[in-house]
Amino acid sequence: MRIVITGGGTGGHVLPALAVAKELEKIFSKKIEILYLGTYQDKKFIPASVKFKKIFAGKFRRYWLSDFSAFIANIIDLFKIFIGIIQSLYYLAKFKPQVIFGKGGFVTIPVAIAGWFFKIPVLLHESDSSLGMANKILLPFSKKIAVSFPLQCYPKLPINKVIFTGSPIRFSSKELKINKKKAKEAFGFSFNLPLILITGGSQGSHPINLLIKRILNQLLEESQLLHICGEKDYDDLLKLKQNLPAQFKPRYKIHKFLKEMNWAYAAADLVISRAGANTLFELAAFGKPAIIIPLPPSVTSHQIKNAKIFRKEGAIILLRQELLTSQTLLKEIKKLLKDKNLCKTLSKNIKKFYEPHAAKRIAKELVNLAKK
Repeated sequence: MRIVITGGGTGGHVLPALAVAKELEKIFSKKIEILYLGTYQDKKFIPASVKFKKIFAGKFRRYWLSDFSAFIANIIDLFKIFIGIIQSLYYLAKFKPQVIFGKGGFVTIPVAIAGWFFKIPVLLHESDSSLGMANKILLPFSKKIAVSFPLQCYPKLPINKVIFTGSPIRFSSKELKINKKKAKEAFGFSFNLPLILITGGSQGSHPINLLIKRILNQLLEESQLLHICGEKDYDDLLKLKQNLPAQFKPRYKIHKFLKEMNWAYAAADLVISRAGANTLFELAAFGKPAIIIPLPPSVTSHQIKNAKIFRKEGAIILLRQELLTSQTLLKEIKKLLKDKNLCKTLSKNIKKFYEPHAAKRIAKELVNLAKK
């Protein structure tokens, strides 16, 4: 069997797609050819066992009416998409796949359109509780769209196309069972103090970093912090660490980016993060109590919607960035660290969102489409 996988821009698209690739390899005992079509950013995530070809892709900036530079960038990216379609037509004609899997992101657009031209069935996957723009554009070009949240979250999707699979995650079942004590020790933390993991996604989150910066000393009095802060704030936070009292310095670890997120999740007693779907479902897989601070609605609406669905089931503490102060955040953190029963309840409820067979379900659906 030959399959093309696409989707990217961030590891959040690529790594779950590769989890599906692993399931396909299991089904076919590795007697399968997989070609990944992505951007130059995606290549660093692709293992040597998967063929990779770079294509052009553009994105649409919604704020183009109020920003002339965004308007120009949109025009340029239209040409990139056109070039990406030509490239995809070439690679598909040469590779001759039976099916295409699109994980999301704007790189999916040229590949799926080229696949539609060759009448190759396309299966899309939507991580969020509402369709991203790329998947909205591609819905007419696809045979099926798999979704991560319950079907009632997608009332406008055609019933004959939508299937619930859950969200594939990048970690194996073995990686979900890492011992907490070993994980804490691996990062140089004490097992006796609670550990807070702070992450703002692959780029970090400046607003969350600022909130933590203001209450850092107070947090370090009773806990330890593993802070994945992104590139922009790293130097400032490193200076802040250097000026901490001597007894606090070992309790605060900073990283621009962390590949070993499975170890970070395993070590954490509490997580503070954004509400990207991939992060939420990874928290569900590890069963971690979490304070979730979605991006404001002015930036994007899907994170608020994702978080509200989790909150409705008593699975997270939801704090709105536009209403949040550092002292309010400190109060919520201290409350959770003291209330073990609440943490247990959050952990139990968030686990219900984890679908351990999501990647396998998608793989089987791809096989069925290829047979048809």
